[in-house]
Amino acid sequence: MEAQKGVVRLMSMAIQQPSVMTICLSMPVPNGKINIPYSSSGFPSNLSAHFYGPNVCACSWSDLAWAAVTVGKRNHFDLMRFPGYSYWEIVMRMSTINANLMQVNDLRGNRVHRSGVYKRSDPSEKTATSYFLGLAATKLMSERYLSVPWLMHLDVYMALGQLQVVFQPNSDEKPDLVGLDRQRRWIVAEAKGRSSTLTGAAKANVFTKAKRQTQQIRTINGQLPVWRVAVASHFAGDKGDRFAIQWEDPDGQDDDAVDVPLTEEDLLREYYRPFVDLLRTRGDDTQDLEYGHETYRVLPITEADVSVGVNTK
Repeated sequence: MEAQKGVVRLMSMAIQQPSVMTICLSMPVPNGKINIPYSSSGFPSNLSAHFYGPNVCACSWSDLAWAAVTVGKRNHFDLMRFPGYSYWEIVMRMSTINANLMQVNDLRGNRVHRSGVYKRSDPSEKTATSYFLGLAATKLMSERYLSVPWLMHLDVYMALGQLQVVFQPNSDEKPDLVGLDRQRRWIVAEAKGRSSTLTGAAKANVFTKAKRQTQQIRTINGQLPVWRVAVASHFAGDKGDRFAIQWEDPDGQDDDAVDVPLTEEDLLREYYRPFVDLLRTRGDDTQDLEYGHETYRVLPITEADVSVGVNTK
């Protein structure tokens, strides 16, 4: 399939600076849009048609790859011990998307299907891959429809001891992700991924737990979250091959919900650190390139056939 050079960019304010920090992701991508079916439930009645019932997310392969690369999740211990960790994590994330999903042209347009690699994976491999696809789906939907470019794993801060928070009744009830929208309002999100179609009792069980997890946080930095979303990716269609997404917006918080003292600065610093550290540690391999009238310091990641860069402002 003919490919073209695709550039995806995330605009965001640099920490404690008035300038704008921009991350770019450049890759060869298949031509045209992809259509990912999704279903919404529980959102307020005053929103657009994107938030009700069955729908289609018309995006590009690079949008999906961008979501996979930029959803905040990293191992600080490995990153501190091995400076190249960010490089290989991007390789892993891109490889996971490209190995397990494929673009298929059918009568309904360009769809995303599970690949032969995914089908032949053993159950434990499918579990890990499906969860990662759920994370990517959560970032894709949050950024596209909720204007949430910054989404980080809560465990990043818990592991560093930056947050002294005790979740009740069980630690595994805490949500996966917290983030900020472009108006600097907080969001809480829980990501799920399943290897089969989510219907009936299976769907009810997944979303009952996911919604309960989003309700374990009362406030973040003293503010009530504007969104609490539970997102699940799965494979739908007659053969269970088509990549699809379901998401819901649960109300309120649990009686035992906690207050999380996480600041905007904390989240943004950790969100961008892997990209900044990556370019700093691999500085000899970077080059300055022009994209959209801006200059980026770009690092080619040949193993994943992508380049990652940060603007040089």
